[in-house]
Amino acid sequence: MMGYFLNPNTLKIDEIPLRPQATGEQRATTPPRSIAPTSVAAPKERAAISGTGLAMMGLIRTQALHAALDAVVEDADPWDLVAALLLALGGRNVTVQTPERAPYGQMSRQETALATLFPEGVLVRDPALLRQEAVAVLKNVANCTISQHSGSGLTAQLMGLMFDADGQMPNMAFDDFLKCFSKPGIMEAGKTLNLPPRNTGKEMRHAIMAHVGAEGRWVPEQAGFGSAAKDWKVEQAAMVRNAERLASLRGGDEGDDEEEGEFDHLLPVEEELYGTGLEGSDEAETTLSETADAGEAHDPEEQEEDAAELKDALLEQAAEALTSDVADADARAAVKAHLDSHLEVVRIAA
Repeated sequence: MMGYFLNPNTLKIDEIPLRPQATGEQRATTPPRSIAPTSVAAPKERAAISGTGLAMMGLIRTQALHAALDAVVEDADPWDLVAALLLALGGRNVTVQTPERAPYGQMSRQETALATLFPEGVLVRDPALLRQEAVAVLKNVANCTISQHSGSGLTAQLMGLMFDADGQMPNMAFDDFLKCFSKPGIMEAGKTLNLPPRNTGKEMRHAIMAHVGAEGRWVPEQAGFGSAAKDWKVEQAAMVRNAERLASLRGGDEGDDEEEGEFDHLLPVEEELYGTGLEGSDEAETTLSETADAGEAHDPEEQEEDAAELKDALLEQAAEALTSDVADADARAAVKAHLDSHLEVVRIAA
């Protein structure tokens, strides 16, 4: 049987002999245009609340936190303000980068507060003034926005727990926010309000808004400040675990440092071979080659005697290390490799 093909080199039709397939071979072949089965990854599940929804939650939380701080500006416990300032300084946005940055050349709110409280370099001990400036700085620094740079993180939410910012949260049952829920998420939100299931997310959104009403107030659990304490405990536990893991790694490094001194007894041989003024075998080889290039004459018999003495010293130390009862197989192999490198230098020098 002959086959025909286009020769790409000559652009001519050439012939090629073909062997017919046996019956068994034909049954074993894969049918033409067959598609091998492939594993299809499961579709990624959509988050209950989208990124836009999380950003809206952050802005609303920030407004509630600032409103809670304004509510205690006249009678806040000074120690509460001290603790709150510590929380603010522990936020992720310190060194302080805030959403409302002061124009270039203008004093920041922190600088203004310090100038007010320390006009002559001495603290003005006016409780009302202290509360006013402390709250102003807290409002400037602490925020709940979703940002890697200007968001304070959990510390601002803990501050919201301190000053009951949940009581300042507005009604969040409005369409722009509810649209940020996935269908399972909006169904779960309706379930918390004891609403029956709906066929679509849009129907459930309208049902939630109708249930809450224009004068009502609904805040989803994810948007409040209540989960901050639990999340803080989880974060602190993770930090402790990381610290313990790093401490154990440092302990392992110290053990490695002790093992590195196991073959320090071999150093005198290097000093004998290279001299105290040389740093290693590379420098020794360089010195030998430079001496040879300079044309300095050496007595061949003296070179042979020196090489023989060095070989004897190395072999004596090798016999002592390799026949030791204490040394295990790995230690003997390491000593042998170490001494072999010195013998190679001796052969080159000879």
